[in-house]
Amino acid sequence: MPTITSDKDLPKLLDTPTKQVKWAKKLVAKHLGSAAKRVDKPPMQGLFSRTLLLTLADGSEVVIQFRTEPLDLDAFKIAREALGSVVPDARSLEDEELLNERVWAYSFTRLHGKMWVYGVAGKGAEGRIAINRSLGQVFSKGYLASSSDEAIDGRIRPHLEAILASPLEKILPYRHHFQTSFGMLEQLKKLPLWVTHYDLNDLNVLVDENCQVSGLIDWECLSHCHLGLALVAFTRSLANTQAGNFVCLMNSRLQNGTFETSCSVGCLQILATCCRNKFPWSKTRSSLGPCWIASFSRMGRLALAK
Repeated sequence: MPTITSDKDLPKLLDTPTKQVKWAKKLVAKHLGSAAKRVDKPPMQGLFSRTLLLTLADGSEVVIQFRTEPLDLDAFKIAREALGSVVPDARSLEDEELLNERVWAYSFTRLHGKMWVYGVAGKGAEGRIAINRSLGQVFSKGYLASSSDEAIDGRIRPHLEAILASPLEKILPYRHHFQTSFGMLEQLKKLPLWVTHYDLNDLNVLVDENCQVSGLIDWECLSHCHLGLALVAFTRSLANTQAGNFVCLMNSRLQNGTFETSCSVGCLQILATCCRNKFPWSKTRSSLGPCWIASFSRMGRLALAK
């Protein structure tokens, strides 16, 4: 996916803020049936789009986004149905002139709240812990199906096959890990299918005044994967591994054990939902895979063998 580091990375018809505002107004009038009363810029732009915040004459608020690659709106719909209003409602705003220049325009419901990095300011470790717990509650609703056959055969298996067939030398040190993962695919199919956001960070999570998650944005990396990968994405997006231990990315001064406890609670909320959906815990545990089990055990000091 090509990055957009400046307006000049866009085609000429959109390469200035003035042109973007003009197009946004045109598109909302055409597709949403309302004039734009006010246009604002977001706190910061993403790497793969240009975004504007519009207040319409009918009082509604929308986000208009211009992209140089299309989004999978079906994936948005599935995620919103599962997780609720924390996922924006997405709609394509097709225009022949824009498409001829390989530009795709979209509208999203505007989600209110502050970016995590700003919303947690001055609230210390307690604020970050509250957000971690809230994220766990949000993603505990991500159950989609009792097995992950489609995700394994449609995406993960072809990807691993391509890696194992690659002649690149930099892959060689890790080939045995990929081979091990490939050998576990049939077992991983037994895991439930879960909504997964691969880019959770302190810019893509919106929070309210009580540090509760009010929105999740930048779903370019949205996918539906087996439970093990969903939990890895959840934990790895919030922490890094250093010398075999998880360290919170959001605040280097936050005590490691405190972060681990809060994040583990979030993961356990996800697992509890798995069990409530009549998916046997013993089956889940045996299929999660050694990599995730080792990581999660370190994070929460959990005795998964029990």
